[in-house]
Formats: sequence, C-alpha cells, structure tokens
Amino acid sequence: MARNLRFFRNDNDIPCARGPVAEKILTVFLETDIQEDTIILQALLDDLWAVQNGHADAREFYGNAHTVTMTPETVTIQSEADETGPVYSTKLKHFHEVLLDWEAFI
Repeated sequence: MARNLRFFRNDNDIPCARGPVAEKILTVFLETDIQEDTIILQALLDDLWAVQNGHADAREFYGNAHTVTMTPETVTIQSEADETGPVYSTKLKHFHEVLLDWEAFI
C-alpha cells in the first residue's frame, strides 16, 4: 500500500487522489493522465515490469499532462504544462505500489 495517499470519488464520481504536498505532482498525474483508463494503467505497469526485470534500461510514458521516465531505481514525473516547474522523483517500488493501489481503486 502506498504511503500517505488517499483515493476517493468526488461529487461527480470522478476519481481523485490526495496526499502530502511532496506527492502533489504524483496525485495530479493519477487524476489527469491515468484517470479511470485501465489500458493506460496496464501499459504503465508493463513498462514498469520491463524496467524492473532488466528487459529495458528505461521507459518513458507521455500522458495528457505529464511525462514519466522509469529507470531501475527511480521514476520521475515532469509536467508538460510547466516544463520549468519542479520534477517529482520517487523510488520505482513506491511508484509501483501507487499504480497497484490506483488500479484497485478505479
């Protein structure tokens, strides 16, 4: 289970994610790039598996609003709307846990 994240549906039944300020880019990514799309989610999990198991050195995902770069140790998420803004970085394992939690939620 991912640390400190809370998933819920708003009044319009749209999936939402909240957590610490340090996780803001990640929660926005879940809401805007994955949303309820299980095909996109599975593609991300497939890419993550390939990197995690040494079948790829890195993988990139270009979503609606963010670019995700996965390497064997870390994942970075960059906003496409604000390319000079902060870059979110986390361990591959944490990102994997978050994706699995989001999958179970949606």
